[in-house]
Amino acid sequence: MKNQKFIAIVCGVLLCILMIASDYHGYTTERAVVQFRGEVFEKSFTPSWGSFIVPLSIIVIAFIPKTKK
Repeated sequence: MKNQKFIAIVCGVLLCILMIASDYHGYTTERAVVQFRGEVFEKSFTPSWGSFIVPLSIIVIAFIPKTKK
């Protein structure tokens, strides 16, 4: 049981890292397109809320105790 919790936590952390990296890749792509057009890019990088909610829900589910029969 502890091994399953550890795997769920590791997967949640890795998923969070990958989702933030995906958001950053989209940001850099958008910045490159705007700069190619010759316009000024004024946005700053902020990851979306989904990048935190989905992995955190996986971690929370890992800590929900099993019901005993």
